[in-house]
Amino acid sequence: MFAGISSEMKNAKRYSLEDKNMDIYNSKPHSIRAFRVTDMRINPPKWFMDAYHAGGVAVTNNSKDKYVVIYNKDGIRKAFIGDWVCMNSHGTIFPLSNDEFNNGFVADSVSQYVK
Repeated sequence: MFAGISSEMKNAKRYSLEDKNMDIYNSKPHSIRAFRVTDMRINPPKWFMDAYHAGGVAVTNNSKDKYVVIYNKDGIRKAFIGDWVCMNSHGTIFPLSNDEFNNGFVADSVSQYVK
């Protein structure tokens, strides 16, 4: 049927979710800290300012491009106006677009009132 498929692939056992040796795993819910980049005159949270002073993030505010630069183990990432800057429980800072953020996270109603 398909040229180039080896005989091993043709004869390979197919697994289904009903196989006795396979289990289904769900990811654990996790919390992050985050703020939305609304303009370059942001009033960022303390964890962001700590990372800024340590050189982990930078803010670019020239007339052409305005964004937050994030340096992490994945390389250099950018958060533009409207994006979210997030920090996970391991201290890794990363950007998410507004759509990615809204699809993955909801506000914790208790933490909104805790300063």
